[in-house]
Parts: sequence; structure tokens; C-alpha cells
Amino acid sequence: MLKNIFKNSYLLLAVLFLTACGLSSTRQEPRFYHTFIIWYDSTVGKKPLLKAAEKKHATVVYDYKNFSGVALRTPIETSIEDTKAYFESVRGVISVQESQKLLLH
Repeated sequence: MLKNIFKNSYLLLAVLFLTACGLSSTRQEPRFYHTFIIWYDSTVGKKPLLKAAEKKHATVVYDYKNFSGVALRTPIETSIEDTKAYFESVRGVISVQESQKLLLH
């Protein structure tokens, strides 16, 4: 009898584990991103830029508080050129640059 209880509990744990592995959220985050450094006019502020970023499903990676700039991460589904042109058209944006890695030897 005790053997059957353990056998059933192992079976139940296995079913719960497999069920949990099969569940996924309805919205999946993209696995890869483009990161942009965007500078804006401090007299206009960053509010128009953040509204535009929300429309593009971009997230703020870093806020350069002393320099009037932000680093934004955008999904890779949009091309770099299209994303750059989109953010350059936002009111108050001065410069849009793709983030780059610099290797020091």
C-alpha cells in the first residue's frame, strides 16, 4: 500500500512538472535587441522621446541624467535604419546612434 502511494506521488509530480514546462506566457519577449544612444534637446525634454519609445516597444536601458540622453533597447524585428529614422523624426531628438562595442587590447 505504501509502495502505491509513493508510485502515485511520483507520477503526480512528473505530470505537474511536464504541465508546467508546457505553459508559456501569451506575449514572448524578443531574444535579441538593437541598442541606441539617443540625445535630445533639454529644453524640449525627454517626454516625446519616451512616448515614441513606448510605441516602438523599446525599453530604457540607461538614462543619462547629466547629458540629456537615453539608451534604448528595441526589438530586432525592426531594421536599424527604420528605427533610426523613426527616432530622428521625434520632436526634440538631436542625435540617434547605434550602440557599439569597443574592444581594447
